[in-house]
Amino acid sequence: MIAAARGPVEVPARPRHQREHRRRHGARLRVWAERRVLDGELARGLDPEEDDLRALRARQLTAPPARRCVAACLSNILDACEERHSDPSARLQLRHAEVLAARHEIVAVVEGLRSSTPVTAQGVALARQLIDDGSSPLLRAHAGLTVADAVAQTLRALPA
Repeated sequence: MIAAARGPVEVPARPRHQREHRRRHGARLRVWAERRVLDGELARGLDPEEDDLRALRARQLTAPPARRCVAACLSNILDACEERHSDPSARLQLRHAEVLAARHEIVAVVEGLRSSTPVTAQGVALARQLIDDGSSPLLRAHAGLTVADAVAQTLRALPA
């Protein structure tokens, strides 16, 4: 109730569907803001069902549109390496030789993401890290983790 000039006025509660919509929208916004942290947790193998935001992120990652997006990015990286057009002034420098050496495994990851076969959130999160993490072995020499190792890890984690 709020006091008005003519006395107290009853403020109706929002309808249930509006409250539910706002709650879901708020969760999606929090997931977007924390997506890198959540992706890292999923990539490390934390259980998606132990946390509501992690569960929502896992559903987002394993949805066909997100899978196709990651697959397209990996495919583009392969194309760029195959063309060998490396601009020294470009901000994004790929490790061409190592990426091409892992070509068959990367193609297998792309095919797994594009297929209708169920995949794990961990596998998709690992694939996203390959394309989206500035410290990805596709981009930088990584102590203890080669391109081949990272792609093999992704390929093993992908099938559900």
